[in-house]
Amino acid sequence: MRRAPKTVLAVNSIRSALLRIAFIGVLSLVWHTQALADCSLTSTGFTPVNDLWPGSYQNYAGGLYPQGANNAPPEHLAAGIDRATNQIRPLNAFGDYDPVNGQIVMISVGMSNTTQEFSRFVPMASADPTKNPQLVIVDGAQSGKDASAWADPTAGTWGTVNSRLSSAGVTPAQVQVAWVKQAEVGPNSLGAFPLHAQVLQIHLEAIARNLKTNYPNIKIA
Repeated sequence: MRRAPKTVLAVNSIRSALLRIAFIGVLSLVWHTQALADCSLTSTGFTPVNDLWPGSYQNYAGGLYPQGANNAPPEHLAAGIDRATNQIRPLNAFGDYDPVNGQIVMISVGMSNTTQEFSRFVPMASADPTKNPQLVIVDGAQSGKDASAWADPTAGTWGTVNSRLSSAGVTPAQVQVAWVKQAEVGPNSLGAFPLHAQVLQIHLEAIARNLKTNYPNIKIA
């Protein structure tokens, strides 16, 4: 039987560990002060965005994808699997294919929650015996740096990521996977819904472009 490529094992390892620790974030969630103080509560009374179907929130459909769906569109899923299995390969410091000494770098991009979760993910993934030995995982997320702090491709947040890459012995040209989890600090100051959600959308779009600008070999976010 033909063994799965190392890149497939690496992505499967990532997916398995992420599923154990990740949770679905709501774009903006207002917590009552009493709810924060009372640890006996098991619910805030809010319905998660992905559980709204067939309902809506302020006339907007829920779900993670259009029409309230929570499953990725088939074409989108197929494209992601193709990238994971056929396009992610070990690269040298200049971004050239190097099957022997090359590295596959995965980073995180986000704020405090992101770095807290990712710092737990890193040792879990590193301890996985199926992890590709050429996979290097670097926590680039930074406390206090919300989506607005990543919207500029020249922002200091990106410089911090690159410094951490250097400390890990890898380069921006080797980054191919990013775990992105972003939010806006004080969303209500950006305007009533849906305005603050639209601001986050704009920032997420900018962050996706910045990933490609700063890490030209990135394949999956």
